[in-house]
Amino acid sequence: MQDQSTANNLKHQLDTFAIHTAETQHITGLTEILVSSFYSFPEVFNWMYPLFKLIITEDLRYRLSYHPPLYCCLVALTKSNTDSEIIGTVEIALNSSFWSAKPQYPYISNLAVKDSYRRQGVGRKLLEKCEQIAWNWGYRETRLHVLHKNISAQQLYVSSGYQVLGIESSWSGFWFQDSRRLLLGKKLFS
Repeated sequence: MQDQSTANNLKHQLDTFAIHTAETQHITGLTEILVSSFYSFPEVFNWMYPLFKLIITEDLRYRLSYHPPLYCCLVALTKSNTDSEIIGTVEIALNSSFWSAKPQYPYISNLAVKDSYRRQGVGRKLLEKCEQIAWNWGYRETRLHVLHKNISAQQLYVSSGYQVLGIESSWSGFWFQDSRRLLLGKKLFS
């Protein structure tokens, strides 16, 4: 009986938010979630937060205004009669390289959920929506990267059917310790 209660609780939580295409009025909330999810510095470097917010805000403004046809930024919003709160975001775009002969594939990035809404199905729903978008674009595979030390994100991706395709080191290893990334992929089925 406890499993039914857990299932009903999860269904209720999933009914409390909706996924939409991000719009320019969401930029401030998206910036807050991205900065708090991906950047943490020692207190001595707190002066950098306004700079990171400015850079991310302008980058989002550009991407939302001048994006290529196969790009989408999604936002998870609480359902409310007054003000909706932004509780998550993700982007999907066709990964292509002018210099590479490798096949193109939809690439999922910047999946972030507000701390107080984690482990409530928000990230999973954002991921599922990206997979649906990739399918609608005519692709049958998606890929993404995750830091190898981000165990909770890895658990989400693996439980959603993603498999490790490779391990990569990034240039940010120069600045941040141990920044190896896992390349994950998923074959999509209707």
